[in-house]
Amino acid sequence: MRHQMIKLHNLIILAVICSCQQQIETPMVDRSYKQYLFQTKKVNYSGHEVQFWNDKFHKHPSYLYLLKSAGLLSGQFKQDGNITHLVKSDSLLKHANTITQSRQVGIYQMLASNAITQHEFKNAQQYLQKAWDLGESKQTTLLMTFDVEMELGQYETAGKLLNRVANKSTFDYLMRLSKLKDHQGDLGQAITLMEQAFNRIKNTSNNQLYCWALSNLGDMYSHHGHVRKAYHTYLKVLRKDPGYTYALKGIAWIAYSQDRNHIFALEILHFLKANSQLPDLLLMEAEVSEFKGDISISRKLIDEFYSRATDPIYGDMFNKYLVLVSSEVYKNHSQAEVIARMEVTERPTPQSYDLLAWSYFNSGDVLKAKQIADSKLAEQTFEPEILYHLGAIYKASGQRRKGHQYLKMALESSYELGPVTSTKIERLIKN
Repeated sequence: MRHQMIKLHNLIILAVICSCQQQIETPMVDRSYKQYLFQTKKVNYSGHEVQFWNDKFHKHPSYLYLLKSAGLLSGQFKQDGNITHLVKSDSLLKHANTITQSRQVGIYQMLASNAITQHEFKNAQQYLQKAWDLGESKQTTLLMTFDVEMELGQYETAGKLLNRVANKSTFDYLMRLSKLKDHQGDLGQAITLMEQAFNRIKNTSNNQLYCWALSNLGDMYSHHGHVRKAYHTYLKVLRKDPGYTYALKGIAWIAYSQDRNHIFALEILHFLKANSQLPDLLLMEAEVSEFKGDISISRKLIDEFYSRATDPIYGDMFNKYLVLVSSEVYKNHSQAEVIARMEVTERPTPQSYDLLAWSYFNSGDVLKAKQIADSKLAEQTFEPEILYHLGAIYKASGQRRKGHQYLKMALESSYELGPVTSTKIERLIKN
């Protein structure tokens, strides 16, 4: 009888183990995303609308008509990634600013918003200072200034600005406090705050705001290890807007990084490429192609990215990726260092210093890389990619144990890093 009970107990354990293995092996991304690839993408802009407002302006030169056109063009850039829309929007806003003799706060806020999108953060800072000096809509200006200070690495200043917000129960406040907590490494609290923020606007008629907030929440879930929850969050976004690029990109990453399903990932990325002109999509496709084993295709995609992203019209928007490609792929270390130094000058953040340290490391100057790692990076950031770089730098500098500690910390976020990078880290740990 005792033998039968032990046998039954072992069978139960085996069943539980098999059940757990089955759960782990079950792909997260199913075919439900496919329905959104064949629906017409929603577009909020048409050339006819811009032409309508431009014609109105020529008949009755009011700056308000220029603002209408500028807003439409800025929105269209978010839809299709065509940078010329954003450049044209800027031009119209500057014309409107001239007409109003630089007295309209809203124009400066719109200029700052465009500048943030283009990674021209110091320009955005100047626009917002002028908006502040005009004295109207100060809460909006203050919140936007918080965004810029975070991008510039002025985290203490950003925190003080947030403390000055009068109403601490609004979406705008909670969303930004969530961003600050995330930077400080408290992702759990960041998620709670972002959930509270989303609850404030979940019944909004503003689809763009709804989708933006929920997509960001999906990102946070995935970074916290709740990948399945992230997937269903992205699907919820797509039910609201079937062509929402960010949610589709998030699902593509889950298919690639979590499920190792390059077929689904590439199908989504090919759809996105057909609907958006943003060059960074090419890099994600290149990584998935490398994982698949198509090295020549991966290199062609990287070359195409570099050719497009170095077009002066993009300014500094893709500097991070240009440093990585120049340093790791093309071995053009002097070029990588020049761009990285520009980033440090413009944005003295841990991310920028990491680019400079990594460019030194890849050029063979481990000593300079370690000096930056010691003074600007170690214990100052929680980003998995930077932890990986720190591990490689410290190991190469002779601090093998410390290097392995950072590499193992980075590997805990293997989902965020993706299979290609995770494999590189595993090899570094073994060697």
